Amino acid sequence: MSNNFFKQLSRPVRMRAIFGCSFFLVFFLGIAIVFGIASVIGEIIGFFMIFVLAAGIVYAGYRLSRRGGGWDIRAFLVAFFGWYAVVVASLLGVVGCFVVYHTMLAPATLPTFVISNGEKTIIFQTMSHVASESFYDTVGTNIREAKEGGFFLFYEWVNVESSERLRDFSRAVGVDLGPDFYTGLAMLSGLFAQQNENFLGIVDDRDQNVDLSLDRVMTLYEARLDTGPLDTSAISEAPVSSLTETVSDYERLPDAGKRAVQLLVRATLNFALKNEAFASGAIEGDPSRHALFEVVLDERDAHIAEAVLASEHEKIMLLYGLLHFNGIYERLREADPDYRILNVVEYHPFR
Repeated sequence: MSNNFFKQLSRPVRMRAIFGCSFFLVFFLGIAIVFGIASVIGEIIGFFMIFVLAAGIVYAGYRLSRRGGGWDIRAFLVAFFGWYAVVVASLLGVVGCFVVYHTMLAPATLPTFVISNGEKTIIFQTMSHVASESFYDTVGTNIREAKEGGFFLFYEWVNVESSERLRDFSRAVGVDLGPDFYTGLAMLSGLFAQQNENFLGIVDDRDQNVDLSLDRVMTLYEARLDTGPLDTSAISEAPVSSLTETVSDYERLPDAGKRAVQLLVRATLNFALKNEAFASGAIEGDPSRHALFEVVLDERDAHIAEAVLASEHEKIMLLYGLLHFNGIYERLREADPDYRILNVVEYHPFR
């Protein structure tokens, strides 16, 4: 035992152990400063114990299968702290690179399209329910310039007739989309929640809400479920996640912790906006949710395109989410192949 002990304390191993222990202390000191030790002590201890247990099992298996030796607590602790530092440092490096890349080096963009068939010109201003103040200021400026140029504004807004319908919709989506949802998301990301009234009445009152009501959306959704493999009981039984508890935990963090959460959430928003597969993966995997989003996108796209085609206005500005662009543009092209994209300007909503 003593020979094995001194062997484990040879210089290469000793330096690895010193590095691991030093990293361990610095890491948890950083956690305490950034997130507040009281708010995460339970998670820290739980994670650490699980990691020790998993590492112990792997180490014991390695000793028995490769060396035929028994358990050596000293050797295990030396190896554990060294590998612990390597694993945690690697994870922190991956997360750090993810945040830096998606928030600073290559943040997502939302485009503004100019479409025309030679007779009717359409400005499609893509929107986000949460974004930076500078992005919303730019949208307001674009609306002002368009209105001064004679454009009529069509804007997105799903009217909610009753709290029961909103509850059913939230259950169908799987997320509580009550009035505090986007406010909470904006807080977690350090951004601002969209306030539609800030974009209406600019220059003049040539603004028109062109959208389906929530009651109409749910009626169409329920009709699809009744004719498919699912029934409407799936709505009332569906679980709903909420941001309320997450926001409550966030508010208890120190300023450094809040900033860290904001950067991570903002990086995730940028990543999701740049990767449609990320956003659509959950939808495709759930037949009922897929049916809902067919209504949320396809039916609303058809309604908006019909309104544009039927409108007497030759200059129309559309204020809608990016996911609606392809569906609306395709329907305009089906009605008139002369419609073309004349110009695209990109803006950063989450920078």
